[in-house]
Amino acid sequence: MNPPYFPPSIFYTAFGVFWIFVIWVLWKIVQSLRGIDESLKNADASLKEISDSLKNKN
Repeated sequence: MNPPYFPPSIFYTAFGVFWIFVIWVLWKIVQSLRGIDESLKNADASLKEISDSLKNKN
């Protein structure tokens, strides 16, 4: 049995759509990591403020 034949235009279109999808997923991962980084920076700043206020009370 021969494998199914796909015209080159369909193959290249599907190949292009696949890579656009891969790039989009990577972009979403980068955005998520940036958001996590900002959240951790904000949490760090909040913890430093709490720590400083506790030190000033003593």
